[in-house]
Amino acid sequence: ALFRSSGMNLDNGINLIIKYYPNKSINTDDLYTIIDEIEDEGEEVIALVHDYVKRIRPTHPTKDLRLDLGNIVDEFCVLAKMKNIPVISATQLNREAANKVEMAIQSGKTDIAKLIGGSNIGESWLMLENADWSSVIYKEYKKSTNKWYLVFKHYKTRAKAPSLTYFAQPFEDDNAMKLIEDIKMKKSQALMTISDDLSNTDI
Repeated sequence: ALFRSSGMNLDNGINLIIKYYPNKSINTDDLYTIIDEIEDEGEEVIALVHDYVKRIRPTHPTKDLRLDLGNIVDEFCVLAKMKNIPVISATQLNREAANKVEMAIQSGKTDIAKLIGGSNIGESWLMLENADWSSVIYKEYKKSTNKWYLVFKHYKTRAKAPSLTYFAQPFEDDNAMKLIEDIKMKKSQALMTISDDLSNTDI
């Protein structure tokens, strides 16, 4: 959970709490208790990031994994509205998507995230149907810049459709975990394509 601390003088006044629970040992209802406990200590929770959809149980489990995954996402959305915070989670692409990616890599294609569609997201269409916002995220290397990029392909939103639906944000040199922060730069460091065969138009 990301929270704003009223009693600590941190950069931007924002801190991070990391909590670990064994696989499927809690359900989505337990998240309310976790948030309430943090807020009872005088903190303001401003976002919840959950590692992976399949590692938590829905409030009322069924014997159908596809229904359970859809219910988990739906319950995340309810939590977001009840607590007025973003709730962010992730799921892996399915086997069909993995085959597409592998074939694309073998044939030397780039902008691989553009090949992934809604049918390739996870094991349950209900996850995509119930989500308020979704994006494919993929790590890709660009030869001409000798850089790795984290590529985002927007897929769905319940809000107004964005004008920008695909971009690649570079990682810092010699740091495979940290993206370049360009929010205060005069020009975005993101690219609209990874391909070296096309004219790369910066954002």
